[in-house]
Amino acid sequence: MAMLLRGANDAEFELALIEDRFPELQDAADDSSWVTLSVRVGAPEETCEETAPCLNLYEVQTLAEWLEAVATRKPEVGEVDLLEAELNFSVVKESASEVTVRIRFHLEDRPERLAMDAPTNRDYIDIRIDRPQLRAAGAELRRDLQTVSAHSGGSAVGPDDDSGIMGEPDEDMGLVPPEIAGELDESDDDRMF
Repeated sequence: MAMLLRGANDAEFELALIEDRFPELQDAADDSSWVTLSVRVGAPEETCEETAPCLNLYEVQTLAEWLEAVATRKPEVGEVDLLEAELNFSVVKESASEVTVRIRFHLEDRPERLAMDAPTNRDYIDIRIDRPQLRAAGAELRRDLQTVSAHSGGSAVGPDDDSGIMGEPDEDMGLVPPEIAGELDESDDDRMF
């Protein structure tokens, strides 16, 4: 399972989802399968590879949707980040038939422990790619996500999953019953915690 962006400028970017399975179930059903992102970047002057744990498959789903939207000239946002892999995707140039996608390898203000470990002299790579190939890459990434989801027994990845990462929070987060919320004063707040 790998998505490949191969540019007309001899640059390429590969993103693969690797399932890691524990031999025994840990705390919950989701603990039996984790995903690692494998990234390979190739340019005429250098190549590097990196792996990173992926804790939020919703970001990968968003990337797939963004690639397909850029291919059809209808992206809702100008760029997409993958925080765990410390990658940023943006469009730097486009024409009717092709797009230049810039992939940055180091996001600003990220803790050093989350930095990309692969030795590289680059901060980014530009990949000039035709729109149909970009759309195919987004579709391949979606298929990879569906395969991972099917193997782990999960459902489609989305903002409504029960990970708690995405979605609208309750107004009061459900911490205080509405019938007593107005009765609390500052001293009561201190005793609750």
